[in-house]
Amino acid sequence: CLSESSLKNRGLFNPSAVSNLIKRDRAKQIDATFLIFSMMSIEMWCRQFLDKR
Repeated sequence: CLSESSLKNRGLFNPSAVSNLIKRDRAKQIDATFLIFSMMSIEMWCRQFLDKR
């Protein structure tokens, strides 16, 4: 859902920043659960209502 290619295509989020955020979350350096969930929700909403997928 938050792949680099889908982030580039949508243009809402900086792909390298999102990737870094996810890496830091997985390494337990930060807790970005809410941010990641929020970005995923926005992407899924866009797919369903804007892209009709």
